[in-house]
Amino acid sequence: MRLQEDEDNIPDYIKNLPPPTDEKIWASIEDQFNEFNDTILTVKLETKEQAVRQRHGVTTVDKGVYWDDPEASGRVRSWLQIPFDPSRDEEHFLEVWETAKQLAKTLRPKISEQRMDVQFLGEWGAFCRYAGIVEAEYLRDRPNLQHLKGAARQSREQHKRWYAHVFMRLRREGDDRKATDMRVLDHIHELLKQDDFPNPAFPRIWFDEIINESTEDLTRAFQEGAFKLQDIEELSKSPTDDLPSFGFITSDP
Repeated sequence: MRLQEDEDNIPDYIKNLPPPTDEKIWASIEDQFNEFNDTILTVKLETKEQAVRQRHGVTTVDKGVYWDDPEASGRVRSWLQIPFDPSRDEEHFLEVWETAKQLAKTLRPKISEQRMDVQFLGEWGAFCRYAGIVEAEYLRDRPNLQHLKGAARQSREQHKRWYAHVFMRLRREGDDRKATDMRVLDHIHELLKQDDFPNPAFPRIWFDEIINESTEDLTRAFQEGAFKLQDIEELSKSPTDDLPSFGFITSDP
């Protein structure tokens, strides 16, 4: 009875439409496949570090997403990004994304050959579901990251306290400011060379942010003009329980 009522409510112009041909059905499938496939292969996933631009003195470190563009003959900044969201289960989302990519590889030849069977219908439905999740994340509004900016300020404060502790441990009698800064810089380079960062709260990128990527020198925020010796001496008296390891420095000289 309900089916009859639903049929009665269908407008006449829709009832009189001719059924779609196989050609139109496959054209529609191919269009949808290409749209989803472009998204899952082209769009980049923005990281937390890229979302929260770190400030160092008067310079801004570019944490943008880049990709290789053959037409531009080099790396260019991607304008196609899925914004970072701290509430998203990143591991699960990447599994969904990878599943969509694998299904796309399976479906491509079947769509090209227009092979319709029960297995194709199952794979097509799964592909639309998984690729649709990726596209929905791409099209959604960018989350508010104000609380992460506060976390970034806290991280900068930790950077300075860690630097101050290392500075005072490596300082030698007769050193001028530049000489001790160079000792700290060499120490950080050694930590990066060892590439051993067991504490997940302080990964390699945490230490990278103290060094200017283009000059291999300290970023402006840690140089004498912006970070006074008096402030270093004061911060070196601060607690260390919320700071990363000092590496091979085990005691004061």
